[in-house]
Amino acid sequence: MRFTNGIIIFFVIATVGVDEVLSTLFNYITPKKITCWESNCQLRCNDCSILRAGVANNFLCFQYATISVFECSDSFHRVEMTKEFFLKIEKAEVIKITKTDARRIKKDTFPSSTTLRELYLPENNISIIDDWAFANMSALTHLYLNNNKLTFFDAFKIIDGLSIKYLNLGNNSLIFDKLRLDNEVYNFKSITYLNLDGNKLRNISMGDYITVIKHRELVKEVSMANNLLTSITLGNFDPLTNLEILNLAFNNISDIDLAFYKMQKLTTLILSHNCISEFDNFAFPSPGSLQYLAIDYNQLILMPNIMTHIGSLKKIAIDGNPWHCNCLKQYRKVFHDRNIQEVCADDVKHECITFIDKYNCGELTSILYSGIEIKMVNLDTPNSTYYCVLNEFDQ
Repeated sequence: MRFTNGIIIFFVIATVGVDEVLSTLFNYITPKKITCWESNCQLRCNDCSILRAGVANNFLCFQYATISVFECSDSFHRVEMTKEFFLKIEKAEVIKITKTDARRIKKDTFPSSTTLRELYLPENNISIIDDWAFANMSALTHLYLNNNKLTFFDAFKIIDGLSIKYLNLGNNSLIFDKLRLDNEVYNFKSITYLNLDGNKLRNISMGDYITVIKHRELVKEVSMANNLLTSITLGNFDPLTNLEILNLAFNNISDIDLAFYKMQKLTTLILSHNCISEFDNFAFPSPGSLQYLAIDYNQLILMPNIMTHIGSLKKIAIDGNPWHCNCLKQYRKVFHDRNIQEVCADDVKHECITFIDKYNCGELTSILYSGIEIKMVNLDTPNSTYYCVLNEFDQ
């Protein structure tokens, strides 16, 4: 009995020793040491070390199963994205690589794939993407390149992006030439959402070279918040005939010339934190489709044309403007009567401007402050004709 137990004990010790020797000699990683797990019939893997620069890449771990989802978040270690690695997960449907120090995506890094649907590459310090870095990706619908250091991006980075619907280039350092924006970004045939927030755009024209915009009627949402835009004209978004959501907040826009007049499908327009002092009677879509309008923190004193020409309005944000007090009370009475919900921040101060001279709230005249006696007053406490909902539009 003792002899038998001794054999068993020796066998276990010997087995463990062999595994350690094999691991040392061949840098072999068993499946148990990989942070992979089964979920909804998909095999997921989260192993950033395999991408780290200066480390001997070991791809044996990917030979025992087909990876469906690969995720990596690596505390900004230096990594290398190589074609050899992505060939090992060529059947993956989702790839998420974030918070690394990748810096550059070279030509042919991402090989052709008929299964990859979503590719997330935010927060990787990427400043260069070579032409043809992404091969034919017939199934790719979502491409996230936001929060990197890109100064340039064009459609030639991807050999075939015919199925891309969602493209996020936000929070980079992109500076597009006015006459080339369409060719650089919009040469995707299925795109419906474009995010260009947090870049350095000063001019934009999506109306020039419209022949290269394929199926532009599919574009539903464009976000260009926090750029350097100063004016918006009718031709800027003219080709995007079915645009539904447009976000231009946190720019320096002071001039809007019929910019949204032809956007008959536009339902949400965000112009918060700009320098707008007035709206033309034809600034908004006709017939009206607009339901959510944010014009808070501009230089507006009057808005009679908004009340007259936007009969479809459901929610509005107007806080942070130097409104004429009497007019503001009238506008809020209209909000109440038409069941328009006002949206505002939690630190709203309810202040407005009182003119000593009488003023017609229905006039649309540029206000010149010189020679007019003005004083700031606190608006009446909110009552049944006025109420706020915190945060942005909750759709």
